[in-house]
Amino acid sequence: MRVVPPALVILGVRHAYQPKSKQQKKDNIVPSHRIGVTQSWDSQHTGSLKGSYWASERLLDDVMIRKFVQGVMHGFVQSEVVIKRKANRISLVFLVTKEVDIVKFYFLQGFTEKLLTELLGCVVKIEPQTVY
Repeated sequence: MRVVPPALVILGVRHAYQPKSKQQKKDNIVPSHRIGVTQSWDSQHTGSLKGSYWASERLLDDVMIRKFVQGVMHGFVQSEVVIKRKANRISLVFLVTKEVDIVKFYFLQGFTEKLLTELLGCVVKIEPQTVY
């Protein structure tokens, strides 16, 4: 039998109360001091380190790249676009469905790589991974 606090009974609330332990089990909460260890960010670069320049420009570039890729490859992209920067190369990694028109996808991949390479002035490679 479940114990409900008397204040909730008076107010007529029945299902809103859950004990703290059940609430945490559902949410799979990661403690704040472990977030960099257990989860990763969508952009991987060293632009936010102390003494580095143009961190805000990298952030705006990342937002533009994500919106562009999701707009051009609408219906193909099944996850968030992860951006990895290494030296003068940008790698875009995302998941694609298995049922893809392969000719259309390869055309869009080449188009996106070429256009982003010209816009950003560095090599851009797309690394799609399929989902079963």
